[in-house]
Amino acid sequence: MKKDVKRSKKSAVKVVTFLLCLSLLTGCSGNSSEKKGDNDTNVTATEAPADKDNGDTGKDDGNESDPSNDQKTDNKDNNESQNGTGDITKQPDEGTVKEGDKDTGNKSGDGDTASDIQVPEAVSFRKLEVEYKNKDTATAYVPGDCTAIVFSDDNVAVNGQDVEISKENGRQIVKITKKGDYLISGSCSNGQIIVEANKEKDVRLILNGITLSCADSAPIYEQQCDKMVITLADGSENVLSSTSEYIYNDVEKKQPDSVIFAKDDLVINGNGSLTVDTAYTEGIHSTDSVKLMSGNIAVNSGDNGVRGKEAVIIKDAKLDIKSRGDGIKTTYSDNTSLGYIIIEGGNVKVYSAKDGVQATGHIQITGGVLDITTDNGVAHADSEDSKSAKGIKSDHNIYINGASVTVNSTEDAINNNENLIIDGGSLTLTAMDDAIRTNGHVVINDGTVTMQNVKEGIDSYSVTVSGGNVTINAEDDGIKAQAGSNNSDEKVIFGDANPFSDASSAYIAVTGGSLNITSEGDYLDSDGNLYITGGKVTLTGVKAKEDGAVSYKGKAYVSAGSIEAEGAGDISAKISG
Repeated sequence: MKKDVKRSKKSAVKVVTFLLCLSLLTGCSGNSSEKKGDNDTNVTATEAPADKDNGDTGKDDGNESDPSNDQKTDNKDNNESQNGTGDITKQPDEGTVKEGDKDTGNKSGDGDTASDIQVPEAVSFRKLEVEYKNKDTATAYVPGDCTAIVFSDDNVAVNGQDVEISKENGRQIVKITKKGDYLISGSCSNGQIIVEANKEKDVRLILNGITLSCADSAPIYEQQCDKMVITLADGSENVLSSTSEYIYNDVEKKQPDSVIFAKDDLVINGNGSLTVDTAYTEGIHSTDSVKLMSGNIAVNSGDNGVRGKEAVIIKDAKLDIKSRGDGIKTTYSDNTSLGYIIIEGGNVKVYSAKDGVQATGHIQITGGVLDITTDNGVAHADSEDSKSAKGIKSDHNIYINGASVTVNSTEDAINNNENLIIDGGSLTLTAMDDAIRTNGHVVINDGTVTMQNVKEGIDSYSVTVSGGNVTINAEDDGIKAQAGSNNSDEKVIFGDANPFSDASSAYIAVTGGSLNITSEGDYLDSDGNLYITGGKVTLTGVKAKEDGAVSYKGKAYVSAGSIEAEGAGDISAKISG
């Protein structure tokens, strides 16, 4: 068994104030802030059924509803989590669950029936949603209505207006100053497109067979507009690259810092292909949001693959990232209404030297295929935070339903500071450290979850399995429930109020589904209580029949279901409270 201090050394990085951190969870009492946006997309957070995929989210117009407005918050006893978590996690009142007859294994207690057992209520997640507008999805265009731009090493040919052409230090520069559609093609070894239009207007770049490299800056550099849309023309092959370290236009902010750089919202759609290649910088970066709607996109980057400060949303794109930094990343940290990553479809493959998918806000994965490999043995873009090479990491909550997720990580496969909810889908997690580690609660309601060749299966404040098929093959503990740390890579997560600090309230609950554990340590290890009220638990391995294979510091309550141990049969009656 590992010592309880272990998690305090290896929790997720990048922190935010916890008083706002659960604004999208049931029972939240946190605040949400408004921010400027698209003016055409309404973002909401609604609690959706587990089997309903309700679309996507974005921040576009800042009209985000406060999920706390329609939630009830009951703070009348201290057994409920406080300081931002509201009443999402309800511990049983003292005395309502009693110790039962240790000889029979029926832990309903002192003459009570099994129905008297009150398993703590599991947390739930309020899904983020967005309504995509036409400008995000439209890929058709009329060539005659576009301003045509054709690049070459010698010059730039333009058929239309609202474009300024210049040449500086051998670089062909095209500056777009008005809204509209711009059809771009040709080939240039040192060229650049600059967008500097009215901040209330959209600009669309239609890439129709362009190979554009820029020696020491971003080939596409959006300085101002409302939203820049890049459409990949049907069947087109497009390549954007940088060939040396950048000379920054903004030295203080070190910008631009990517092959495609946008100061405003960025959308990529279409039915063509795009290759983004650089050994020196990030691949795609927006200081607002990034939406990858469709298209075949390959990113090879010397730093982060795709970064959006406020959000990264993937709808139906095929995305292949190879990066020496994080694969997909957000950095907004003022509150939890932004900084999220949404993957609702498409086919996403990430090979990264650092974290595969890393968000300062929530992560929601509701469809598509996600395949992540992290390798911290690969040379990093810089030495800062070079130890973090987790598969999926969030400073807040992670929600998964309906997706196919595969993670092979040199650290934790999934790591977050708050709660992980799995409502369906297929997950295969391989890791040199833990498969799942959270400071908060893990809830598995459905789906197939396989954790193989991991050091520890699940390490969390509480673990609830109510359905699905869960298989764990671990070197150490199968499932460990213990107090959550207030530190993440030596940074304070929750301020003075850590809602996951009371080890006696940690618990493991199996209320349904199938849980199969092979372990060389403890199979089930709770610093608090253990509840088995349904489902089937199967313990496999030479230690399965030994005393201590199932351990807890509180009480054990077994009212239904079964615990089968290899070589010992049903051991439910042997569990003592």
